[in-house]
Amino acid sequence: MSAPKDEIRYAFVDIGLGDCTVITWDDSRKASGPSKPRCIVVDGGKTKSAAKVLAKYLVEEGIKKIDLLVVTHIDWDHLGGIIHLFKETAKGHKTSNKYYKQLADLKVTNYWGPLPERPGSTSSSRARSIPPNTRSVSDMMIASVKQNRDLLEAMEGRVTNIYFPSTDEPPRLNLFSNLKIDLLGPDEQRFSDEYKAFHPSRIDALAIQAPFNALTLEDLNRALHEWAEERGEQARTNANNQSIVFSLTPKGRFAAKHKSRRVLLTGDAEEDLWEHMDEMSNSAKRLSAMYFKVPHHGASTGVGPGWNKVKPTLSVLSVGPAGFGHPHVEALGELRTMKRNKIYCTELNEKPVTTRKKDAKKKPDGGASGLCIKAKKAKKCPKVGNPGSLIVTLKAGKKRVRIDKAGTGYCTLEVKKKSSG
Repeated sequence: MSAPKDEIRYAFVDIGLGDCTVITWDDSRKASGPSKPRCIVVDGGKTKSAAKVLAKYLVEEGIKKIDLLVVTHIDWDHLGGIIHLFKETAKGHKTSNKYYKQLADLKVTNYWGPLPERPGSTSSSRARSIPPNTRSVSDMMIASVKQNRDLLEAMEGRVTNIYFPSTDEPPRLNLFSNLKIDLLGPDEQRFSDEYKAFHPSRIDALAIQAPFNALTLEDLNRALHEWAEERGEQARTNANNQSIVFSLTPKGRFAAKHKSRRVLLTGDAEEDLWEHMDEMSNSAKRLSAMYFKVPHHGASTGVGPGWNKVKPTLSVLSVGPAGFGHPHVEALGELRTMKRNKIYCTELNEKPVTTRKKDAKKKPDGGASGLCIKAKKAKKCPKVGNPGSLIVTLKAGKKRVRIDKAGTGYCTLEVKKKSSG
């Protein structure tokens, strides 16, 4: 399955909940020159099963080294699978997984990721006790800070160059002969321990709209819970707006036929980051992309200024089993206004989180508006958890593009016209 010498492959890998994109190509300057296989991996999902899917794909593509590994931000569903990949491949031939065995010597030339904690900052013992399946937003953020530190430890000795890129302090971008990188966000990087300031253990003020002596214990507990979740949402929004956003444009041998076939990779970018990107892209062309990895799995919070400049012909929503209500009808509605845009999702995800209108404000990402993902032909849709990858292949000598939907791996989206709530 290894990409032939005259092809670039953009693969949107189905790893369940989370994101994972793999780009493979040959970077030789001339078709007649020696082969120079290259690989970019962007995020790796959340779980051990996500790491297995990624490992299998890398082995099948013949990858022995990752030239650029990007973890867009500290959220678990973007970096968790990368941690598992490095921990499992570090076992070498002792592992029972044949794909991990073949990646035992996996190295990374360039790593881009979120800033860790500041030197000397202390980690709370609370962070170590948080289970990975916690549903508290504030606890999830604290756990993600620790996960970011774990990732850097897991990669120790296997990465040549480590960068924490932003448009304010960009790394070297001219890395490849046949792919151009344009860094669009974030505007600056923030130390990950700053998110701890949003945790409810850092109580500095709490406004309760009632006379204090009239409050019951239940009222106080409810107010504290709502305040904690609000603080957690603020932290998550800040983390999402730290997402590393960049585009890849074919150049060199691939420019003649494919220079317009840019892919835009957006992490979980939300409105603030989109405002920054919209302001800095003085021409609409900088944000335009034929292939669009939709931010934040299609959450409504991922819609922002500049979306009208993207103008994709293919948009991919990386979603897992229903649990967070992705994608949201607002994001899907925006995608549907884009002419000639084909929309695909990575899994069949039929059930919204909730249909109760009163929960809509509490779950801005969620399915309170009644979104379901349905396939036009249900027989051709995968069961939840069935891995597949949408692969876009560009051939150097041909203008025509091949789009492989991995058989049953992808479903076109439909939206319920009316909320069931």
